[in-house]
Amino acid sequence: MDDFSPARTFAKKTLVGLWWIPGQEHKCYGTLSFDIDGEQRLRIMGYFEEKYPESLVKYNVIHGLCQTDNKKVKITIFHAWASRMPAPFPGEQRVSETVISFNDVWIGNCYYNSQEDVSFASFSLGMNNLENWLDERKIFSADFDNGLKRVSAEMNVPDPIPFFSDEYVSISIDYWKQAPGLGTGQTECSMRCRPLIYIKSKVNPLQYYGEKASYEFYISLIFQLFELFMKGHTFPFCLSGHGPVPLEKPGQQVRMEILYSRNITVKQRKAIPPHEVLFPCKKIKDYLFVLSENFQKHYAEMGNILEVLCSSLCTSSYNLYSLPTLLFSLEGTQQLFYHSLGEKDSPSNKENYEAFEKQRNAVIEKCDTATLKKFVKDEIRWRATFRDRLHGMLSDVCSIFQLLNEDTCDKIANDLKNLRNAGAHSNSKGQGNLNIHLLLLKIQFVQFLHVAIILKSCGLPCEVIKDCFENSYPNTFRVMSEELKKHYAAAEGTNG
Repeated sequence: MDDFSPARTFAKKTLVGLWWIPGQEHKCYGTLSFDIDGEQRLRIMGYFEEKYPESLVKYNVIHGLCQTDNKKVKITIFHAWASRMPAPFPGEQRVSETVISFNDVWIGNCYYNSQEDVSFASFSLGMNNLENWLDERKIFSADFDNGLKRVSAEMNVPDPIPFFSDEYVSISIDYWKQAPGLGTGQTECSMRCRPLIYIKSKVNPLQYYGEKASYEFYISLIFQLFELFMKGHTFPFCLSGHGPVPLEKPGQQVRMEILYSRNITVKQRKAIPPHEVLFPCKKIKDYLFVLSENFQKHYAEMGNILEVLCSSLCTSSYNLYSLPTLLFSLEGTQQLFYHSLGEKDSPSNKENYEAFEKQRNAVIEKCDTATLKKFVKDEIRWRATFRDRLHGMLSDVCSIFQLLNEDTCDKIANDLKNLRNAGAHSNSKGQGNLNIHLLLLKIQFVQFLHVAIILKSCGLPCEVIKDCFENSYPNTFRVMSEELKKHYAAAEGTNG
């Protein structure tokens, strides 16, 4: 790959050539335009059908043959639909333009007839800011004399880092390398390397599409884990599959790149220096394999939690309901990682539950009808409140957050309970005393709390999390902690 960089994602692509439906002889000239921030369309002259269709149609698969950079490329489009199909001019049935929208585009050296055909021996992808997460300082070195008449350069590529392994794949972080190349007239010489993530199939070949045991699944898992490591400052790019043998030419090696429409925020695109990486490789490398293994075990159950959290981490735009949404997600985190906080027979709840049962039985005894007794027995049940469950979670991570002590745990639990309830009932009055700056501080705190609980539950020690919060990402975390500590120290009552 000539340009293995995040910038490749945002380069507009225009592919001109022939397009057709597999199994049909008729082909159309057309142009595919792909712009991650703009239009993703295929425009063809005429239409694929033998005669003008009476309604807009869907196409499961479209094939194309185009020429780019003096070479032919084969293209497969999945799940396309005609978004605009003007009526033809009289007597000129193939002159009108059909505009086709689509989801996924595969570009490379073979065709696919269905999504089930898309399988590879290995897959690679880049991750924005991955080189800053690794922070390798001694890859390149150079020696030269005083007159610069003799210069020698050396590239020492680091060893691969094992990242994850299960019965289907092994995942590692390794480097894409480019050997020294001489410029025209030998006026320059260059060599490059960039880190990327390799996924190698153990059940060769492995399908790309699928909810589990697929490249699509593992890419999503890796991406969301790195969103936590870098607090949203990342996105995947240059997603390419390699091998196995394509259907039409046995012995040829497959190399395919996927393009798909997605929203990449300004925060995700930002290049961050190594000291702003929340969980840098050097601080978590010893725990990386266990961490990713446990993350995968909980991944399916964390689906909605990660969706909400990562969306919050990847944006810099918040509103009054951003915090309640995070708090709803925090309830899911509690049910997954602190389930006992809601159980009636857990040590922390047993006394409270027994007192509740005693009072409920007394009420039942006073009911004068069987119907009323049944109603109280069936409808009035003990349940740990969100406030109490949140208090238990805060108490468990006190060692990570310096602002947390017995008093602030009480106040924060009460405050966030009120904000959660106000959001659930669309009650703006419950949020009326919040200024925007304070709102942002609380959003940041709940984000850090989510990340701490998830990574702690997946095997990262509390002291490592605390060290990363305080030293790897010092400004935001320190300011947030100091200002919230002052706020809750001055707060009276439960409203914060």
